[in-house]
Amino acid sequence: MGSMRLTVGRGDESWQDGVDPSRLAELLKDQQNLLWLDILDPGPAEIDILRNRLGFHEIALEDVAMMELHRRPRCERYSGYYFLVLYAAEHDAHNYAPRGPQIFWGPRYLVTIHRGLLPIVEKARGRWLRHDGRQEHGIAYLAYALCDNLVQSYFPLQDWFEERVEDTEEAVLAGTNGATTDLFKLRKDLLRTRRLLSPTANVIAEVIRREPSHMPATLEPYLADMQAHLLHVLGELDSYLELLSAAQDVHSESMFARLALIVQRLTAITVILMAPTLIAGIYGMNLGGMIPSTDSESGFLGSTHETEKSHAKAETIRPRRARRPSQSCGALAHSR
Repeated sequence: MGSMRLTVGRGDESWQDGVDPSRLAELLKDQQNLLWLDILDPGPAEIDILRNRLGFHEIALEDVAMMELHRRPRCERYSGYYFLVLYAAEHDAHNYAPRGPQIFWGPRYLVTIHRGLLPIVEKARGRWLRHDGRQEHGIAYLAYALCDNLVQSYFPLQDWFEERVEDTEEAVLAGTNGATTDLFKLRKDLLRTRRLLSPTANVIAEVIRREPSHMPATLEPYLADMQAHLLHVLGELDSYLELLSAAQDVHSESMFARLALIVQRLTAITVILMAPTLIAGIYGMNLGGMIPSTDSESGFLGSTHETEKSHAKAETIRPRRARRPSQSCGALAHSR
């Protein structure tokens, strides 16, 4: 079972928290009221309230009931309100765990829906309640604060990926066991993150340009700046993917160089042992008068000469020390 928290603000800058959600229809009739309904872990009862008292579309409510992570970030316009799907950038020491709010945004109300506690929601609550211009910007400032906190959460995620890329690059260059596995896992995480975050820039752009817009003109420059920050983060994620591609190329080159060195060494050993083994094999046979005997001077000198020839040939193919790739992954990526 989920929980709901209703906050009501008025144009005179006063606000009231913890209002009974059953009063939604009554409170919406007052044109001075600004309503924020925050729903945590929605269940059938909470979805019925959204359907019966706020009249949201069944398609949007189906998305709310599913709350699946494969849904792409998007902005859909229904009659009198927007429906937004976004993702916050949360991670632990090893994994990126996206969780995002779904938002119904009307002219005088905002409904946020999410699984588990979201720090960006509480930060947005504090910013909205401290904001002195609620009368001027209305509920749009709350929507802006949510989106801004969402984008700001991407910067720690970017730093986290940067550290992982640097560690993986060092492991690849050092030939550490398991470096390839870490590299592919990191590429997979980056691609998944890029796929989830990149449509968010389009969502912000749609909020700005869609008509009729719920965003005041005074807030549009802030949204444009937010979009620029998001594009910067996405550009950095793309550069990390290029660095990992370069690291994979360096790793493959290093593996082939090691394989070539091993083959050269085995070839030299084979050539060195080939002539003595051949001579020993021939003289070990019962071929009395067909070849010079080891008892004769010509037989001994001939076998010694053949052995010296095999050692001299082995010297000509002695492998040189393989040169370790010195070009960094970053330099290789930029040279492309």
